[in-house]
Amino acid sequence: MHTIKKRYFVWLGACVFLSLLFHLLKENRAVMNAIASFTAPVKLAAAGFCASFPFSVAEAMVAAAILLLCLWIVLFIRAAFRAKRKSAALLQRVLGLLCAALTIYTLFCCLWGANYYADGFQDRSGLHAQPSSVEQLYRTTLYFAAQTAVYSGEVPRDETGCFSEGIDTLFRQSADLYPAVEREYPFLTSRALPPKPVFFSRLMSRFSFTGFYFPFTGEANINVDAPRSIMPATIAHELAHQRGIAAEDEANFAAILACVKSDLPNYAYSGYLLGYIHLGNALYSKSADLYAEAYSLLTPETIADLRQNNAYWQRYEGAVSDLGSEVYDSYLKGYGQDLGVESYGAVSDLLIAWHASTQAAAQP
Repeated sequence: MHTIKKRYFVWLGACVFLSLLFHLLKENRAVMNAIASFTAPVKLAAAGFCASFPFSVAEAMVAAAILLLCLWIVLFIRAAFRAKRKSAALLQRVLGLLCAALTIYTLFCCLWGANYYADGFQDRSGLHAQPSSVEQLYRTTLYFAAQTAVYSGEVPRDETGCFSEGIDTLFRQSADLYPAVEREYPFLTSRALPPKPVFFSRLMSRFSFTGFYFPFTGEANINVDAPRSIMPATIAHELAHQRGIAAEDEANFAAILACVKSDLPNYAYSGYLLGYIHLGNALYSKSADLYAEAYSLLTPETIADLRQNNAYWQRYEGAVSDLGSEVYDSYLKGYGQDLGVESYGAVSDLLIAWHASTQAAAQP
């Protein structure tokens, strides 16, 4: 027993040391870049292996971890009643759980945490968000509203007028999503790997998640119960994470850019729609009148999609949804994302900068 406990303490000490070392070095951009570069092919290889399975290996691993935790609790309670030397037996079990948890945390820091502190999309592309005026925000919102009108009639719709492309088609088309933007930004180049549908998607909705990237398997996991109109942009967002873009505003921007530059109407429409939503929210906070002018450019089909999306998420508002948002907000802030969940909306600044650069390039 003494030898086993000693091994646990050594294991625990190693995990604590590596975790502390990560946090001491996280502001060192060169070190974080090195870690991110080293782990990128590891995650890609894992994703390639998992691509052979039709289900989300990430979801299976999370489910298995929850079941194992429940089993550990049962065994812990039984040991508390049966062990003759209770303190030694209980300490061994607690140390085992703590070691496992810290090992997962340490691996996560290396596989994904480092990406938050490494060079991001703005650093590598040269396109940076800048302070903007209400006029610039307004003109960019107008552009995205007008583009949703262009594409709203090119996508399949159901009897209610809402976007209705099949999930299988959207997942299949994702293979052709990034080539155009990869030519412009080669650092986004990656092997095209399929996103994975999440079986417990409705449970994800209760926690306000539309998707998640799982660095241990390299998979992009998608909530397939959420409204279809935003799903292509969600797929593009998680595939941006798969390409090493950690910050949520930058992943949103890379996703929108990939969508609108693709030759895929389903994705182009969804990308412009997601961009409009974030820009419209920002514009409404500045001027309700200007927002109303941009909103007037939307087609009835786009309005139907927005109403469907709002109605869907309103069904899941409550304590569970708030908890999910608070936990994720704390997670993002813990990895240097000061805006937390609000960082998703910060994509509007990048969209304004991009729109201004494209307008300037179009000038003779």
